[in-house]
Amino acid sequence: MEARSATGPKRSNVKSKIQSQSADGLNDDQGHPTTTGSTDLPDLQISADHNPTEQLPEPSDDKELVNSDVSSGGFSENSVTQEDNGRPKYKMTSIPRGICLIINNIKFQEESQMKERTSSEIDEDELRRVFKYLGFIVEVKRDQTAQEMKNVMDEMRRRDHSQYDCFVCCLLSHGRLGEVAGSDGEMCNVLQLAGNLRADKCESLNAKPKVFFIQACRDKKMGDGSLHKYFDYADFLFGYSTTPLKKSFRPQTGSHFITNLTKYLEERHDTDHILDILTQVNYEVGKWGLEDKKQAPAPQYTLRKDLYFPSV
Repeated sequence: MEARSATGPKRSNVKSKIQSQSADGLNDDQGHPTTTGSTDLPDLQISADHNPTEQLPEPSDDKELVNSDVSSGGFSENSVTQEDNGRPKYKMTSIPRGICLIINNIKFQEESQMKERTSSEIDEDELRRVFKYLGFIVEVKRDQTAQEMKNVMDEMRRRDHSQYDCFVCCLLSHGRLGEVAGSDGEMCNVLQLAGNLRADKCESLNAKPKVFFIQACRDKKMGDGSLHKYFDYADFLFGYSTTPLKKSFRPQTGSHFITNLTKYLEERHDTDHILDILTQVNYEVGKWGLEDKKQAPAPQYTLRKDLYFPSV
């Protein structure tokens, strides 16, 4: 097992941190070492956020995940939007901005046969720091079982978000396509977790942006159920760390995706909307690695307006 830093790096070291990732030992969220040789790079120990089996469940009710923002258009423009040079923009003036929930599964129960996700503490530290800087109330949950993950999202659904403008959730765990693992090895469907916050279930987040960043592998084929059946709710953004059927790499210095996400959120939150920031993240993550170890983050969204995180 590779060594890891005891504490997360300071932001002043981010540039050197990113530059050094090509030479650092990596983890996948399956914990299987992989080596590759190159005249440019030393042998790398790779690990990815991955679990070996995959099947997305079919929804029990086709209407279950339909957002009332889409189906009925029920929202108040006065309370949740503003215009900027003719382009609609989500309102982002409340203090605090909203809740940022971080679920970081590092250690897994022995019977799950899933490896410890070393260095994920660094991702957690950076996310906590940056979203606190952006004006969010940050709450961290560690090593949650699948049922505990469902429970915490149900708790978020029942909270009153009426004084906030946004909700952010960061899921850091082992995963496969469409799912993330609880610390007990049981899988949770990402879009069903997010479905707790759709407008007909959480009225106080109606028409407000709900942003999910997922650091986990997405390999293994899903079943016949297509993703669009789940993707019926408005004002959501899912920032996946990698494309479908691919692994997501996590060096000892923190994952490529979270490292670059926090870097560019901090640098450009005032000037760029989130999709431009994620495009930059895609570019930076894509520069790393050899051909057989490439990674490309893959955002999906139903946002209807530009989303900025202006300084508090």
